[in-house]
Parts: sequence; structure tokens; C-alpha cells
Amino acid sequence: MSFKLYNAPQSTCSQRVRFVLNAKELAFEEVKLDLLAGDQLRPDYLALNPNGVVPTLDHDGAIVIDSSVIIEYLDEIEPGRVNFTPSDPVRRAAMRALMRFIDEMPAAAVRVPTFNSRFCPASRQ
Repeated sequence: MSFKLYNAPQSTCSQRVRFVLNAKELAFEEVKLDLLAGDQLRPDYLALNPNGVVPTLDHDGAIVIDSSVIIEYLDEIEPGRVNFTPSDPVRRAAMRALMRFIDEMPAAAVRVPTFNSRFCPASRQ
């Protein structure tokens, strides 16, 4: 199996996926995107991830997008190694609720000001 991870070092979503890949001891090729240069909006990357965000995982040609989905995918294809998904349905539901919370609350709270500070022109007074 070969993994290629398109990511940005400073992206918290990318960091989560790199953590899981390393914890599971899965070798992967890393393609670092420069978000400030707009690498995530280039046509070749948009062909992989039409959302124009990081990370994106290429697993032997199968493209998986969204950090939470990638993490669950890695747990499903590599269950014998470190497993982050509980086998108990109640605990698994709690894990998914926590992942949704992280995606919707703290990640969004970081994403919006970061985007605004980097990509929006400064307001003039």
C-alpha cells in the first residue's frame, strides 16, 4: 500500500492526519502545499480535492478528503495497529461526536481568523 498525503504543515487538520499516520507507523509520501501561495487552489490539486482545502490522502489512487474522514478511513483499513475507533457502539458514537465538535467549533474558530489575517486585504480607515 502506498500513501501520499497532500497537506500543509501549519494546518491543524493536516497535523491530525499526520499524527494518525505516524502513530500507526504507516509510511507515507508527503506533498507539502504552501497555502499562502495558493497551492490548494491550483487546478491539479482541485482535481484531487474540489473543496480546495487540506489535507487530501491518496491511497493507491483512492482519494480521501477531510481530516476526520481520513482518520476513520485509516482506522478501518489498518485496524491491527494502533486503533483510535472504539469497538463499543456507544463509545464509538461519543468519539464521533467529539470529532464533529472539533471540526465545527475549535477548528472553525482558528480557521476564520487565520484565513482573514492571511488572505483578506487589510481594512482601510
